[in-house]
Amino acid sequence: MLNCTFPALDTPGFPSYLCAHLLSGLGNSMNVIALSLLLFQLTGSVAALAGLWAARVAARLLLQPVLGVAVDRCDKKRLLVVTHLGNAGVAAAFLFVNGETLWLALALTFALQCLDGLAGPALGAAVPGLLPREQLASGNALLSLTGKVAGSLGPALAGVLFTMWGAAPLFAFNAVSFVLLAAVIARLTFLAPARPAQAVTFWQDFRTGWRVALGHPLVLMVLGVSLVSNAAWRALEITLVPWAQALNAGGVSAYGLLFTALTLGGVAGAALVPHLHLEDRPFRKLLWSFGLSGVPLAVVGLGHSVPLALAAMFVCGALLDVVGITTTTTLQRSVPGEVLGRVFAAVNVSAALGALPVLAGLAGLTGWVGEAGVIVGAGLLCTAAALGLGGRWAHRRDLPKAPLIAG
Repeated sequence: MLNCTFPALDTPGFPSYLCAHLLSGLGNSMNVIALSLLLFQLTGSVAALAGLWAARVAARLLLQPVLGVAVDRCDKKRLLVVTHLGNAGVAAAFLFVNGETLWLALALTFALQCLDGLAGPALGAAVPGLLPREQLASGNALLSLTGKVAGSLGPALAGVLFTMWGAAPLFAFNAVSFVLLAAVIARLTFLAPARPAQAVTFWQDFRTGWRVALGHPLVLMVLGVSLVSNAAWRALEITLVPWAQALNAGGVSAYGLLFTALTLGGVAGAALVPHLHLEDRPFRKLLWSFGLSGVPLAVVGLGHSVPLALAAMFVCGALLDVVGITTTTTLQRSVPGEVLGRVFAAVNVSAALGALPVLAGLAGLTGWVGEAGVIVGAGLLCTAAALGLGGRWAHRRDLPKAPLIAG
């Protein structure tokens, strides 16, 4: 039954990878929660937590363009194995964070983000070499699904385990999960994409590859979606805290319930993707899903009841997951492998850029229109951006699939 819905499960080794991916996702989400709790326990300062976020953004903005080129020039399988083993070492080093080594937490967080800047684009670029073209959508849906499960279970488990045993066991589990993931990947068989015959230096590849990749209409559209959706998501994530607490009879518990509904909606969206036939006009399906995701966001801001907000967050989660999976699958099918790594790196950069203006101006905007106004505005922004991007290419049946050659 599952194999009919998700044919990627028939690919040898892929089910094992999904299990390892789930465990690694659990370890990673527990690591984030454990580190935040530990730093706050040691310092009692919100500024320390902000420092962690700054370290993550700095790594993403400063190094992703270079890391994307490295992904395209390296063997994806070997890069994933080495990167995850590096992640294991960094995760284990968190065991040495204490009141006298707080600087180490920031340095290790920066290092983890740098390694993730290699692993994320490398996985996105490697999946087309692992799965047949017709199984890409179901494979990406399963990866998203396991990520959602890990993202929902990890924080809950981390809170309980941190209370019982502290941060050390969680850091250790994360390190072991990375080793297991590297071992599973080492046993997989990937088809390596062809690279240009002529030898070029790293910096020649950097300049030429980025120019060609960013000149592709599909990539520009995806970067726009990524930037706007992350700006809207950050605005929602921050303003939802006071808004949820202000709901009548909602209290603090409403905040957790809203994110649970969002996660469950993402699971539903991932399960829906194999039935959407993404090979047929994926561009339109992407923009439709992105534009429609703004509607439930606006409903969350306009509504004044917990049940209505929960239903809206569920629908929003489903649509956003469809957007993410459609984006990944369309890029994998349309962008040649020799520049695919830097394209996924560019998506990461656009996501970080989308968050910056929100963090800089959200306090003033909230004081002007209130939390509900910000949430409604985030929804309208997504819908308006989808309409604008759709209008830009409305005369096309679909985005062109012009060949890209790096070098």
